[in-house]
Amino acid sequence: MIIENYERIGNFTSSKIFKLTKKDRAGTGFGDPALTYIKNKSREQRAMRSLENEAWSKEMSWGNFLEPYIHKKLGSDYHLMSDVTDVHPTIKRWVGSKDSIKFDEGCTVVDIKAPFTLSSYFDFVEADGDIDKFRELHTSGDQYYYQLVSNAIINNCKYAELIAYVPQQIELIDLRLIVGYEEGNEYNWIARSEDRQLPYLPAESNVPNMTIIRFEVPQKDIDFLTERVLMANELIKTL
Repeated sequence: MIIENYERIGNFTSSKIFKLTKKDRAGTGFGDPALTYIKNKSREQRAMRSLENEAWSKEMSWGNFLEPYIHKKLGSDYHLMSDVTDVHPTIKRWVGSKDSIKFDEGCTVVDIKAPFTLSSYFDFVEADGDIDKFRELHTSGDQYYYQLVSNAIINNCKYAELIAYVPQQIELIDLRLIVGYEEGNEYNWIARSEDRQLPYLPAESNVPNMTIIRFEVPQKDIDFLTERVLMANELIKTL
């Protein structure tokens, strides 16, 4: 089932659902990040709009611009779906947007990242394909992980892939041409940036500029996240 993006308001989304995994000191209830998230979703339902003002940053703009560019490099097995918001077939207030999907055996949900710093990108590379190691290395490791787990549950997929990409320096020429230099283009800043102001790998680097972390989504985490959403749905009724 597909819903329009405005209907994400008041719902628990895959991109932020990691907050529901935060526990209290007893280890069973919700911790403060989860309680705040649930409270704000209740407020959104009453306000009929997001509580957050639309934000802009170079990091977000860079990622949005590069997503379709990266997707073209992945091949025909990948189907770009980032403009679609899916809803859980049976559990209320649970939605998510996957970047891509592979209709392979078992089905695979995909999340594409374009880190704006090489330090962040190295966390992907140095994980060596191990999602648990990545979760330890990257400051947003749990957030990215549970985003994939959530989308895998919603789409009934057995596998997940976390893909990170940074362009080679020579690609910056093509990226600027794609952007163009017209005033009013939201990505105009990329075309006008010097190489040193953008993330890239030089030709002589021996670091791969794309890395894929693929894993089978553990049943224990499927059960855990599902339980947390059900708990959050019960709590939100009282707010």
